[in-house]
Amino acid sequence: MEFKKIEIFGSSIEIPSAKINANLIRKDFNVLAINESDLILSNFYGRFSNLDDLYEQSDGLAHEVLSKAIDQAMKILASHEIYEVTEEQLYSRFAGAYVTWDEDFEPIAAQYETIAENTAELDAHRTARRQNRAKWVGFNQQAVYQADAKNLISNVGHGVFNLMAKGVTAIGNSIKKDEIFKNRETVSIVSDGVKNIINAVFLGTVDAINSFNPGVIYSYSSDEISKAAALVESIEKGRIPEEKILLNFLKAIEYYPYSQKIYTLIFQNFGGDNGKLNAIISYFGMRNLDSERKMLFDKRIKEANIYTIADFQHNIEILRGYASRIEYPEAEFELEKMLEELKEKDFTSEVAKYSLKTLVECDHNLPILEKYSKSINYDKFSSWASSVRGSLEVKQKQEEIKQQQQQQKEEEFAKKSKFMQFMTSDDPSTKKKRGFITLILLFLIYLLYKWNP
Repeated sequence: MEFKKIEIFGSSIEIPSAKINANLIRKDFNVLAINESDLILSNFYGRFSNLDDLYEQSDGLAHEVLSKAIDQAMKILASHEIYEVTEEQLYSRFAGAYVTWDEDFEPIAAQYETIAENTAELDAHRTARRQNRAKWVGFNQQAVYQADAKNLISNVGHGVFNLMAKGVTAIGNSIKKDEIFKNRETVSIVSDGVKNIINAVFLGTVDAINSFNPGVIYSYSSDEISKAAALVESIEKGRIPEEKILLNFLKAIEYYPYSQKIYTLIFQNFGGDNGKLNAIISYFGMRNLDSERKMLFDKRIKEANIYTIADFQHNIEILRGYASRIEYPEAEFELEKMLEELKEKDFTSEVAKYSLKTLVECDHNLPILEKYSKSINYDKFSSWASSVRGSLEVKQKQEEIKQQQQQQKEEEFAKKSKFMQFMTSDDPSTKKKRGFITLILLFLIYLLYKWNP
């Protein structure tokens, strides 16, 4: 029998050929599951406009994903020279028993249906869903007609509930439905349901191949999956002695290597073993741990309580060592960014101790700050100092221009006759006198007008 040896932390796991064959098929389906799940997560609110829309299109979404998975399965069957199984037979005889879409979508459907305003509407919703379930029967031409019938029944059932016809109650129900629709848990339920559909077809594909060639593809039992989950739980809750944790992680992989949590916990407890954990993750087609690495590194930085440059320098080698252990390639970038932020904070705090309101103050205090900036390797001092001094120079220049304009204005004013000075002066007292004389003149003009009609 062919075996593949997987090594990590000085220990090894042997994978028999039947499990190797199963893994090849699993990886094909896993790529599809990740793509379809990511599509839901990234475009959920683009595909569905509201909860009514999601409810009405839910079976259509499931049928669409199921069709893609069935198509993938048929290609795999052909690669094993199995041509005697139709799409309808693959679903009805093998994959259908594993499909859990109704159960997966039930939390959303149940919330939606409880908003129905009377018993008749609730019964109509549930009747439509029961009828829909009966339509998941195949994928040939007949299935297309049945799918159309399913959608027709679904639309009739869902169409009974019309928000616009119920006034204030409908508005209240609309708010409730909007809350459900915008809850991220709703998105997660749909995403997980989509992955479960694809996994169901994977399981059905394994059964179909084994029905023609018994034992060529390994089929993980529910008991093995349960044992792997139990080991992970025991490790998480500290029930297993520290010296035996790694051994039990390896057992969990042997039982069922497709639990993402296994690899996350290995990574958290032991690191990446110089890329060997990555190789295992890649082999089994699981998600990489890039986001986990960042989360762990950010957590370690937070725990270090770094508030000053001195704190940073005290912890830098420890943080670098930890980054190496968890194989986080972005660590140097993150540390450099953090150091620059600390320098900025430190320098800003130092600047606040000095007055820089005039050029004289700048000439006295900037050299002191320059010396301090060099002591903390703050390389932005020159541009900062140039900006501070430049703004003061501009301000001073503007003041000088203003003074020159004022002096020129005063000189031109002095050259005028006494009368013109009186008539054009901006002096408040002169303006007041000018106004008083103007009133007298107007009064005299008025009297002349009255006496000489």
